[in-house]
Amino acid sequence: MKLYPVPLSGNILNVSVQMTELQGARTVELRNFIGRELQEKQIPGSSLVSFEDMSAYPDGVYVILIRNGANKILYSTKFIIKK
Repeated sequence: MKLYPVPLSGNILNVSVQMTELQGARTVELRNFIGRELQEKQIPGSSLVSFEDMSAYPDGVYVILIRNGANKILYSTKFIIKK
């Protein structure tokens, strides 16, 4: 999985999911550091997910979770928003 641009200073966060590494991946979730879900996206066939309106969130640490169809977490990572 690859996030860009990081640290995020703009309005869009791109998440590239390598389907060969994360077989069964279905959704990508954006959460704040205390665990509140902010956005959730389905992974399309292209395996590139873009979270928009990121400028609405304050500076800080955020978490990306990738889940499979059974809602099991396959991968998680942190990133920083710094404007």
